[in-house]
Amino acid sequence: MNKYTIITSIAVTAILSGCSGMMTKSGVSAPPRLVLSDSDDERHPQKVAWQNTERFGPVPKELQAKGNQFCMRANYERAIGYHPKALGVQGKVIPGGGFYCG
Repeated sequence: MNKYTIITSIAVTAILSGCSGMMTKSGVSAPPRLVLSDSDDERHPQKVAWQNTERFGPVPKELQAKGNQFCMRANYERAIGYHPKALGVQGKVIPGGGFYCG
């Protein structure tokens, strides 16, 4: 083995080790999930918040307007993330996916 192979092996092992913390028991990354929140933010009285926000991806261009409308109704400026299999408070997939608002 040359030194580049060893360095590559170490780097791959480190990356996979870091990613393993984001996996569920079944080996699949857990999608974002809405959870009950005790926030007293008067602008956002819904009393829910997202877990696993790092799992949101960019909002697809074709969904940006829909996401922005949804977020504005919830007193946010716009949709800044999207996940097609985001989970609701009950742990079930939200039909049409979930938007992360900001």
